[in-house]
Amino acid sequence: MRFQFIIVAVFIATICLFKDVKALGVGPVGPPSFCPISSAIIAQEIAKVSTPDLPADLQQKLADISSNSDELCEKCESLIVWQSKICSINHLKSSLLQIQQIKAEADARLATTAPAEL
Repeated sequence: MRFQFIIVAVFIATICLFKDVKALGVGPVGPPSFCPISSAIIAQEIAKVSTPDLPADLQQKLADISSNSDELCEKCESLIVWQSKICSINHLKSSLLQIQQIKAEADARLATTAPAEL
Protein backbone atom coordinates (compact mmCIF):
# COMPACT_ATOMS: atom_id res chain seq x y z
CA MET A 1 0.00 0.00 0.00
CA ARG A 2 2.82 2.37 0.85
CA PHE A 3 4.54 1.66 -2.50
CA GLN A 4 1.38 2.58 -4.41
CA PHE A 5 1.11 5.83 -2.44
CA ILE A 6 4.68 6.74 -3.37
CA ILE A 7 4.06 6.04 -7.06
CA VAL A 8 0.88 8.16 -7.06
CA ALA A 9 2.64 11.00 -5.19
CA VAL A 10 5.55 11.02 -7.66
CA PHE A 11 3.14 10.96 -10.59
CA ILE A 12 1.12 13.90 -9.22
CA ALA A 13 4.29 15.87 -8.42
CA THR A 14 5.59 15.29 -11.94
CA ILE A 15 2.37 16.54 -13.49
CA CYS A 16 2.32 19.64 -11.26
CA LEU A 17 5.97 20.39 -11.98
CA PHE A 18 5.46 19.98 -15.72
CA LYS A 19 2.49 22.37 -15.68
CA ASP A 20 4.46 24.96 -13.67
CA VAL A 21 7.47 24.77 -15.98
CA LYS A 22 5.26 25.04 -19.03
CA ALA A 23 3.44 28.07 -17.55
CA LEU A 24 6.77 29.82 -17.04
CA GLY A 25 7.64 29.29 -20.69
CA VAL A 26 10.70 27.23 -19.83
CA GLY A 27 9.43 23.80 -20.77
CA PRO A 28 8.60 22.36 -24.13
CA VAL A 29 5.78 24.29 -25.78
CA GLY A 30 5.17 21.91 -28.66
CA PRO A 31 6.82 19.16 -30.63
CA PRO A 32 10.24 19.93 -32.07
CA SER A 33 10.27 21.28 -35.59
CA PHE A 34 11.68 19.22 -38.46
CA CYS A 35 12.07 22.29 -40.72
CA PRO A 36 15.61 23.35 -39.75
CA ILE A 37 16.93 19.83 -40.26
CA SER A 38 15.11 19.44 -43.57
CA SER A 39 16.29 22.84 -44.82
CA ALA A 40 19.88 22.07 -43.84
CA ILE A 41 19.83 18.73 -45.67
CA ILE A 42 18.34 20.30 -48.81
CA ALA A 43 20.84 23.18 -48.73
CA GLN A 44 23.72 20.73 -48.34
CA GLU A 45 22.57 18.66 -51.31
CA ILE A 46 22.05 21.77 -53.45
CA ALA A 47 25.58 22.90 -52.59
CA LYS A 48 26.94 19.53 -53.74
CA VAL A 49 25.18 19.78 -57.11
CA SER A 50 25.67 23.49 -57.73
CA THR A 51 28.85 24.12 -59.69
CA PRO A 52 30.01 27.15 -61.69
CA ASP A 53 29.63 25.28 -64.99
CA LEU A 54 26.02 24.21 -64.24
CA PRO A 55 23.65 25.51 -66.96
CA ALA A 56 21.50 28.51 -66.04
CA ASP A 57 18.19 26.66 -66.33
CA LEU A 58 19.38 23.96 -63.91
CA GLN A 59 20.66 26.62 -61.50
CA GLN A 60 17.20 28.20 -61.64
CA LYS A 61 15.58 24.85 -60.85
CA LEU A 62 17.86 24.47 -57.82
CA ALA A 63 16.95 27.99 -56.68
CA ASP A 64 13.25 27.14 -57.05
CA ILE A 65 13.68 24.01 -54.95
CA SER A 66 15.41 26.03 -52.26
CA SER A 67 12.75 28.76 -52.16
CA ASN A 68 9.84 26.30 -52.28
CA SER A 69 11.42 24.34 -49.46
CA ASP A 70 10.70 27.04 -46.88
CA GLU A 71 7.11 27.55 -48.04
CA LEU A 72 6.29 23.85 -48.02
CA CYS A 73 7.94 23.38 -44.65
CA GLU A 74 5.78 26.13 -43.13
CA LYS A 75 2.68 24.48 -44.58
CA CYS A 76 3.72 21.15 -43.09
CA GLU A 77 4.27 22.72 -39.66
CA SER A 78 0.69 24.02 -39.60
CA LEU A 79 -0.66 20.45 -39.49
CA ILE A 80 -1.10 18.31 -36.40
CA VAL A 81 2.01 16.55 -35.08
CA TRP A 82 1.89 13.19 -36.87
CA GLN A 83 0.69 14.73 -40.14
CA SER A 84 3.42 17.35 -39.88
CA LYS A 85 6.14 14.71 -39.60
CA ILE A 86 4.78 12.71 -42.54
CA CYS A 87 4.43 15.86 -44.64
CA SER A 88 7.96 17.00 -43.79
CA ILE A 89 9.49 13.63 -44.61
CA ASN A 90 7.63 13.41 -47.92
CA HIS A 91 8.69 16.96 -48.77
CA LEU A 92 12.33 16.12 -47.98
CA LYS A 93 12.20 12.97 -50.12
CA SER A 94 10.60 14.88 -52.99
CA SER A 95 13.17 17.68 -52.84
CA LEU A 96 16.09 15.24 -52.71
CA LEU A 97 14.66 13.34 -55.68
CA GLN A 98 14.35 16.58 -57.67
CA ILE A 99 17.95 17.48 -56.84
CA GLN A 100 19.08 14.01 -57.88
CA GLN A 101 17.23 14.39 -61.20
CA ILE A 102 18.89 17.76 -61.80
CA LYS A 103 22.29 16.18 -61.10
CA ALA A 104 21.55 13.38 -63.56
CA GLU A 105 20.44 15.87 -66.20
CA ALA A 106 23.59 17.95 -65.69
CA ASP A 107 25.75 14.83 -66.03
CA ALA A 108 23.89 13.82 -69.19
CA ARG A 109 24.38 17.25 -70.72
CA LEU A 110 28.06 17.19 -69.83
CA ALA A 111 28.45 13.75 -71.42
CA THR A 112 26.82 14.87 -74.68
CA THR A 113 28.90 18.03 -74.95
CA ALA A 114 32.22 16.39 -74.02
CA PRO A 115 34.32 15.26 -76.98
CA ALA A 116 34.39 11.54 -77.48
CA GLU A 117 37.71 9.96 -76.61
CA LEU A 118 38.96 7.10 -78.76
